[in-house]
Amino acid sequence: MLAFAVAAVALAQGNPISDPTQLFPGAVATADRSVGVFTVPTGGIQAVRLGTGARVWTSGAALWPLDILGDEVLAAVPDKTQPNAFDIVGLKLGDGSVRFISDFVSLPPWAKPAFGYDEPNGYRFDVSTESFDNHTMLVRWRARSWDPGTRCDHKREVGAVQIDTQTGQIGKPFLGAQPSVLSKNLLGEMKPDLAEPNSHIVGPETKTNNYTVYLSEADQPSADKHSLKVVAVDPDTGRLLWDLPLGTRSGEGG
Repeated sequence: MLAFAVAAVALAQGNPISDPTQLFPGAVATADRSVGVFTVPTGGIQAVRLGTGARVWTSGAALWPLDILGDEVLAAVPDKTQPNAFDIVGLKLGDGSVRFISDFVSLPPWAKPAFGYDEPNGYRFDVSTESFDNHTMLVRWRARSWDPGTRCDHKREVGAVQIDTQTGQIGKPFLGAQPSVLSKNLLGEMKPDLAEPNSHIVGPETKTNNYTVYLSEADQPSADKHSLKVVAVDPDTGRLLWDLPLGTRSGEGG
């Protein structure tokens, strides 16, 4: 694991940025926590003012927010021509206009870039990033398929690739590292686990003086589907300030 982590940093040839932008998997925010970028259940991404819930813009050019660097949002989207590949999209934070679309990042022939909180039964795709101070971002991915009945793995693969966050140019990919190197300890959560029993909060809360933001499940999810939404509450009273539906996912997990 250590060798892969060192190689990843060497690949980027820069120093990791210490202030992460992730609110929770699939949601990122500016450093001052004034604007967040989330998925849209029907497809696309949206920027929202975290203090009020007001929508700033929406874009259909990407599906899964990855990071915010300065005035740029970085997100992922399945490639339009290669079913086993995805692209990185750079968008302007101010209006959501597209700055660049990268060359595609190839996956194994059996793998598909399933971006979103729900996934096909027996398959899971995860992606996570680490940004560096020299305009590079390391994109790590993991694909896994298994038999839904026995839950025995059919196939599993991991990889990583460097991207220039100013131009979208893709660097040399890594492929075939041991699956353990993509553990949550190294990557942070790539997709949220289900909420604990008797709790509707999924993952970490982001707190400011004016609001607390977190990912929430429906109060009484069905046995096989869980409704997800981002929620902002008053940190002192717990009063709901706004919420935003993010779609549903199955309870199978991976």
